[in-house]
Amino acid sequence: MTKNLSLILNAILFVALLILYILFFKSQKKSTSDEISTASGVNKVSTKGGIVYINIDSVLNNYKMYVDLQSELPK
Repeated sequence: MTKNLSLILNAILFVALLILYILFFKSQKKSTSDEISTASGVNKVSTKGGIVYINIDSVLNNYKMYVDLQSELPK
């Protein structure tokens, strides 16, 4: 009885895993680029491999949590 129960549970888990696998890969978009908006306009960001440049000074000056924590640090 327990051997049959184990077999049935394994079959149910396998089917559930198969369904989740199919739903996950079916719902992924085939987009290779994203758009981000900045103060100077909209930039297109490529998600393919390559070199990425980040203007850290702009990020640090415009990220409000960083500015708040930086003001609290000397206190």
